[in-house]
Amino acid sequence: MINSDNLATKPLHIIADENTYQVEKYFSKVGKVTLLPAPQITAQTLKKADILLTRSKNQINQNLLANTPVKFIGSTVSGTEHIDFSYVTKNNIYLSIAKGCNANSVANYCLLAILQTLKATQQKITLENQQIGTIGYGATAQKFIDKLGILGASILCYDPPYFQKDKKTITAKHQPYTNSTDNLADIMRCNIISLHPALHTNAPYPSHQLINKKHIQQLNPETIFLNTSRGEIIDENALLEHLSHTQNKLNLIIDCWQNEPDINQQLRQHTYIATPHIAGHSIQAKQQGTLHCYKDLLTWIAQENPSAQIPSLISSSLSQETPIKIDLAHCQTKEEIILAIHQHYYLPSRDNLSQELNPQQRSQQFTDYRKNYPPRHEPLPHNLHLQNTPTHLQDFTNHIANIL
Repeated sequence: MINSDNLATKPLHIIADENTYQVEKYFSKVGKVTLLPAPQITAQTLKKADILLTRSKNQINQNLLANTPVKFIGSTVSGTEHIDFSYVTKNNIYLSIAKGCNANSVANYCLLAILQTLKATQQKITLENQQIGTIGYGATAQKFIDKLGILGASILCYDPPYFQKDKKTITAKHQPYTNSTDNLADIMRCNIISLHPALHTNAPYPSHQLINKKHIQQLNPETIFLNTSRGEIIDENALLEHLSHTQNKLNLIIDCWQNEPDINQQLRQHTYIATPHIAGHSIQAKQQGTLHCYKDLLTWIAQENPSAQIPSLISSSLSQETPIKIDLAHCQTKEEIILAIHQHYYLPSRDNLSQELNPQQRSQQFTDYRKNYPPRHEPLPHNLHLQNTPTHLQDFTNHIANIL
């Protein structure tokens, strides 16, 4: 337990990853904030820290935390593979994890990347009656499935830890168009496959290198294959070997890579949309991650010292944009409407890594791009002014907020 007198008599000392969104706006209300690059967050720099705010680049374990006064950790991202839960629990450290904060951002990325790929390879852009395989049924996968269902797709989901170990089922709203399977080969036969599992080595269903040589060989030619989870989910060497045969063309969309930022240059050459682990980097996702941990911190302070003065919550609303007029006269499908709207906001191809750089330059580009990521907003339905909607798509646009 932290000395409760400290909460009442002096500001808390907060060490935060410098890439944490708007950390000073929120956390300066409760303490002194020191921003550091992730590599500089060490046991030494935490010697006088009460609170640690991190993303995914720091391993939250004994090596980092032993002999430090840290008693609150806020992880402002959704992933958890960087956290040693056993050590945190044993040492009575309050842990706040912003689970699902970027689910809609990643789901949008996946949907848009698929639609961009279809636009480049087919005359008609539609997911109607397409069978799409998803691996994982967590927050991001469920948000993605929400969107696919609205577009009339049929979903097949593989997640044995969720459906068998935890004895859960497909949620009621997904049941009309989603089925589960415990056979990964069923997923590999789908023409569109999206990876969403958490990275772990837990038996009996470890996700580390889950997609191995056997499964890669089961892929159909021209499959649209997305990874927005973690690079280590795939055996990249086996994937490259498969791609070395010209008849094994795949439409790869990769946001997460092994050995980031030193990604495999050969694999990048085979990837249609190759981005530097930014699928979840919308402004809304980053803000939700920070705000989640801030709210938990206020709760923790109140629990530790009921007499401490707790600052009021800061409004989380983003600045209102000027209404955007979007002409839909040329759109023939729901998917074309989605692309037309997001054209004014964000399309994944914007973030494509260069193919012309050498490995060292690409590594630096990967790091610099993430650090200085250009602003990216998710659409705000009330700011959209949709014009000239074809008659057969008007009902869809009347409910457009459900898919944005």
